[in-house]
Amino acid sequence: NPVTLLHLYENTATTGTATGYTIEQNGTGDAITQYLLTGGQRWVSGIDNSDGDKFKIASTTNLNSNARFTVETGGDVGIGETNPISILHLEEAASPRLTLMATNNNGDVGIGLWENNSNTIGFELGYEGNGNYFWIDRLDSPTRTEAFRIERNNGFVGINDNNPTEELDVGGTIKGGFGMIDVALWFDRVQDNDYTCMIVAGNPSDNTVRVRVNN
Repeated sequence: NPVTLLHLYENTATTGTATGYTIEQNGTGDAITQYLLTGGQRWVSGIDNSDGDKFKIASTTNLNSNARFTVETGGDVGIGETNPISILHLEEAASPRLTLMATNNNGDVGIGLWENNSNTIGFELGYEGNGNYFWIDRLDSPTRTEAFRIERNNGFVGINDNNPTEELDVGGTIKGGFGMIDVALWFDRVQDNDYTCMIVAGNPSDNTVRVRVNN
């Protein structure tokens, strides 16, 4: 009792080449399936014989041009890239980006970089919808340990401080490279007659600390 022009039905435990349907190419061409809106857009999908037997989806009449999705036989996947160099390779000429969106306005969106499938060793980064901030989490346990945060509303940045109250809050020690670190402290309001600038420099080579105050 077919419900479409072509209706395939199976009710077996068979796996492998003896099940489903097969599109086979015995020449030098591609094994493809074509989808067409009459007088409009055509999409093709299948195996590109002339390009390393990659599986492609293309928005044109053949797989050799305008391939939007590519899977190499080794498993690497390219979106907008026909020669992916990693397990997932995204490429776009103008402004490539990857968008992750939560359907809940207060939902969290994140990416996990884990050492193993325990989800406890590695890093996570993402956006906290309820708190309106971007965070990087240093995972050494199932509990979030924020190493970095940017508040969305005011731009405050916290390093090992998950409640920044200034443009930069550091919950720890700042160490400079090349033997010296300069810290400039600018006035916040002119009417307070604050120092316009104070520079503190420590030089580990001779264990000296230099302070310069303008005005």
